[in-house]
Amino acid sequence: MKNLSKHLVLMVLTLLIGTSTAMAYDIEVNGIYYYVSDGKAYVTYKDDSFNSYSGDVVIPSQFTHDGQTYTVLAIGSYAFRNCESLKQVTLPNTVTEIGIESFAYCPNLTNVTLSQALEFIGHSAFRNSGLESINIPNSVPYIDQLTFFYCQSLKEATIGDGVTEIGEYAFYMCTSMTSLKLGNHLEKIVDNAFKGCYALTSLNIPNSVKTIENDAFGYCHALKSVVIGNGVTSIGAHAFHECENMTNLVLGNSLTTIEDYAFFSCSSLKTLNIPNSVETIDACAFAQCYGLTKVSIGSGVTSIGYGTFSGDWQLTSITSHAVTPPTYIVNEGWSSFNYNVYDQATLYVPEESIPAYSNAEVWKDFTNIKAIPDYIPGDVNGDGEVNIADINAVIATILGGTSNPACDVNNDTEVNIADINAVINIILNQ
Repeated sequence: MKNLSKHLVLMVLTLLIGTSTAMAYDIEVNGIYYYVSDGKAYVTYKDDSFNSYSGDVVIPSQFTHDGQTYTVLAIGSYAFRNCESLKQVTLPNTVTEIGIESFAYCPNLTNVTLSQALEFIGHSAFRNSGLESINIPNSVPYIDQLTFFYCQSLKEATIGDGVTEIGEYAFYMCTSMTSLKLGNHLEKIVDNAFKGCYALTSLNIPNSVKTIENDAFGYCHALKSVVIGNGVTSIGAHAFHECENMTNLVLGNSLTTIEDYAFFSCSSLKTLNIPNSVETIDACAFAQCYGLTKVSIGSGVTSIGYGTFSGDWQLTSITSHAVTPPTYIVNEGWSSFNYNVYDQATLYVPEESIPAYSNAEVWKDFTNIKAIPDYIPGDVNGDGEVNIADINAVIATILGGTSNPACDVNNDTEVNIADINAVINIILNQ
């Protein structure tokens, strides 16, 4: 109900701003066009061509006209739309609202300095603009759909701590974005929000986030490191589809569901650790991750969808911590595991569960089923070896703020650089 009320308020604001600026301007002062009402002013456009501004524009907090002083409260819908020669815009801290498509289709607009009192940004506000960076202030609670859609020059985005939700297609096809910082109160990343951000190389999802929805980061081809915070309970279908350069993935310990094709064709992943909190892994979630060699499946997993590990032909080690063998759904169109894997890989399970796995569908096809070996000091990722992958796992935990007790290698109750040094010493003395 809370989210519904918030969205209704935002819709009303959009309609109000759109209605006010659909009217002809009332006043022009120093080359800026305003619609005015009750001593309040909204920046608008000159005429229906929309191409009303050029160069660098600084919007004042107040202006005086015919002896009356007006306070500038909002950038109306379409105010700067289609301003092909517009380069920079600075907004005063009196501005609390930006209307729909207010800066859309401004190919040479490289910078907008936002008001620190900003509370509302309408959908498609910066669509297809030339922005190179954006810093969303803490006062903004929501980033609407299509807000930065197809901003192909956008390199850096910082999302303020006030933002709780990022809407559909908000940063879709921001193909130059290399840096993304998400705020610490973000709760939801909606469908397709960052899909096609080809240049993004690393991603830290804060612990405040609860859901990552469908295709949220699909086709982020350069994405190498992903750390998903401990608040996330579900990862949507195709959420990281074809992030083929991903080498490091840390899943948070509140995750319960990994949906269809979530990490399909993340072909550079070599190791995968599914936390104990996960209950369901849906169809083809890790299919075509053909770089995978080692997989650890948490103790809480009860169901694995068809084709989850199909195409992962390099697997040599699969560890299932579940005492009861997870139900592996079979589909004739998808192999459960590549046929060579059944002979090539060792399946490690709890010692008391070896008979159950030896008689369970899919699992019984493994030639080598053995008891999970005792913990090896420094084996942070639980793959039976101590190597560079364990150092990377500790680094990811430090950077992402995730909780993994195994990362406390030196047993001092903290995870820091001392644990990295401890792993290095173990490797050097093997």
